[in-house]
Amino acid sequence: MYRNSYNRSAASIAGAIQSVNHREGDILFSMKNLDAFLPEISGANDLIELFGSWPSFHDAEILEISLRTEGISQLKIKPASNNFLAEKKTDLFVVLEITNIDSLELSDFHMQNIILELIITHSNNLFLITIDSSVGISGQIRAKQLSFKILESNDSKRT
Repeated sequence: MYRNSYNRSAASIAGAIQSVNHREGDILFSMKNLDAFLPEISGANDLIELFGSWPSFHDAEILEISLRTEGISQLKIKPASNNFLAEKKTDLFVVLEITNIDSLELSDFHMQNIILELIITHSNNLFLITIDSSVGISGQIRAKQLSFKILESNDSKRT
């Protein structure tokens, strides 16, 4: 029922991961090479410490998008429930802070926006954030800077 302009099959995703991993200058944030860019991304180590590994964001919900021509734009995500989050007894949110947006293409924002896959690559000094959705918003954002924050349900900074 929802139009999703970034549909990909499992085979094409695997092919994209393989080709990105082998192109010089492009880094896909997978467990194999995540360490290469962690120092450049504020808050990335906090995510790994909190979740025990790099979170997949599969089935996470995009709750809010704030775009600014100057300053920090934000993408607020509520991770999908799992045993770890159930034990926390509080809602946790991951906020992607995006600065110096070069280009963006977003479509299909709905009342509920569920992530199928969130892919982050780095090339030519730009981060490319690709949102592939199960339901709702899909698209890409290219920006010069990216950071992560972890918020609790009272919206106070966790770290």
